Amino acid sequence: MRRTVSIKLDITPEQHVALALLQKAFNKACNVIASMAMENRCWNRVALHHLSYHQIRHDQANEQVVLGSQMVCNAIRTVCDAYKVLKIKKTETVPAITFKQGSSVHFDKRTYSLKDGAISLYTLSGCILVQMNAGNFQQSYLQRGSAKEAELICRRGKWFFNLVFDIQDSELLTPGGKALGLILAKTILLQRHQENFLGVKSCGMNEIMLLHCVSDCRINAGKCMRSRLYWVQL
Repeated sequence: MRRTVSIKLDITPEQHVALALLQKAFNKACNVIASMAMENRCWNRVALHHLSYHQIRHDQANEQVVLGSQMVCNAIRTVCDAYKVLKIKKTETVPAITFKQGSSVHFDKRTYSLKDGAISLYTLSGCILVQMNAGNFQQSYLQRGSAKEAELICRRGKWFFNLVFDIQDSELLTPGGKALGLILAKTILLQRHQENFLGVKSCGMNEIMLLHCVSDCRINAGKCMRSRLYWVQL
C-alpha cells in the first residue's frame, strides 16, 4: 500500500526564491500544455508528450529561465492526471484547466534525492540541498518505506514536501514508530480467543481490526453471517 507523508522543509531565503521561481515556471508550462490538451482533446501521457514537449522546449529557448527536460515531463504528467480525474465523455466539451502560480510542483525520482536528513531538489539554477524538519512519524517512513513521487507545495510561506511511500502490507507504521505485523496480530487473537478464526484486516495507521467468527455462527458460501470485531491499539 502507499501512504503520503508531509515533510516540512527548513529553507534559507535564497532557497525560498529558487523554489518560488521553479513553482512559477512549472505551472506556466502546465498552462501551456493544458491548452494543447484541450485543443487536441488529448490527455494520454505519451501522445501529449509528442504534442507538447518540443514546443515547450522551443518556446523556452530565448528565455533566461528554462525548465529542465525532466520537469517538462513532470508537467505533462500533471496535466494528464488533472484531465483524467474529470472523466470527460466523448460527447462532452473539454473544459479549460488553469494552474495557479502557487500550485504544487510534481517531483519524480529523477528530480529529487534523499540525503542524510536532507533532500536534494531540482531548481532552475541547479540542485539545492534542503534540510528536512522531520519528526518521529516522518522518520519512521523514511527508514522503512520506499520513497516514490512527491509534490512540493508552499502554504503561508512555508514549504512542504509531500512524499509518497510504498509500505509493505504486512507491516503497519504508527506515529510512535512501532510496527505490528499481521502474523503477530493473528497470534494475539488465537491466544486470547478459541473461536473459529476468520482473518485480520488493517484499518489505518494506528490500529488493526481482528475479525473472528463467533463459535455458534453460521457459515454461508465461505462468509460468516455473524462475527465479532476486535481492535488492537498500537
